[in-house]
Amino acid sequence: MVHISRLGNGLTVITHYMPIDVIAIYMFYNVGAKNEYPGIFGGSHLVEHMLFRRIEGIKGSVDELIEGVGGYFNGFTNYDYTAT
Repeated sequence: MVHISRLGNGLTVITHYMPIDVIAIYMFYNVGAKNEYPGIFGGSHLVEHMLFRRIEGIKGSVDELIEGVGGYFNGFTNYDYTAT
């Protein structure tokens, strides 16, 4: 069953229950190559890479923490969106 809700800050959250012991989380940002123009290229790709940086107060980067417990962390930029 798919459930769609919108948080007070405008974030849309889509959840789907599956009776298995696996969790998958995808975050899609409404920025992609379509938002770039001559003189400003790579901004969407930069957003993607910012998600892999270290966060003050946390030991390790987000991808290191997820992969440290057996998870898989990846990101990509498309024409219409950036996702992790």
